[in-house]
Amino acid sequence: MTGLLSVAAGLLELASTSIYIRRLVQGKTILNTTTWLVALITMTMNTVSYIMVVHAELAEILLPILINIGIIIIFFYALLKGRFAKIDLVDTVVLGLSLVIGVIWKTTNNAELANVALQVVLLISLVPMVVGLIKGTLRDHHLPWVLSWLAYLLQTIIVLLDSSGWHWSELAFPVGNGLIGNGAIVLAVLWQQRYGKQE
Repeated sequence: MTGLLSVAAGLLELASTSIYIRRLVQGKTILNTTTWLVALITMTMNTVSYIMVVHAELAEILLPILINIGIIIIFFYALLKGRFAKIDLVDTVVLGLSLVIGVIWKTTNNAELANVALQVVLLISLVPMVVGLIKGTLRDHHLPWVLSWLAYLLQTIIVLLDSSGWHWSELAFPVGNGLIGNGAIVLAVLWQQRYGKQE
């Protein structure tokens, strides 16, 4: 069962990334520099620590690996094509907080604590994106984020169904970054589409 859910989560994430890249290539998306820079660095560290937390079970690590590959492709394409918004005060504060938590991540030898700390960094890094979407300085579409949210929902179910049991720290990634973080982006995009203006 978890193998099937893992494949479904992977397919949802591939669809999400493909749609996101297509919209980026078409110029329909403006990314937040801080969110994506922190995501690039943190998701790489997160993938490594999450693999240690879940003991490298394929069903549980497929999604973070696919997400990490998608972030790398999106970040470098946006960097090469100039699809990032300007950095502002919120970005600077978030970068500072991310660095502090990153130091905590680096100085601990506890994979569970490190994994939770990385989720905090990822959630904080989404603040400038949510603010930019609400203010209208960023452009995005809800569909890739909804698909990714659904992939994280399946990832949460995979962890809960693990026959060897699970620890709360294994849920930090799919619930914190996935359901809460992606859910916040979905709500901000929908708010922008309904009430906001774009600069």
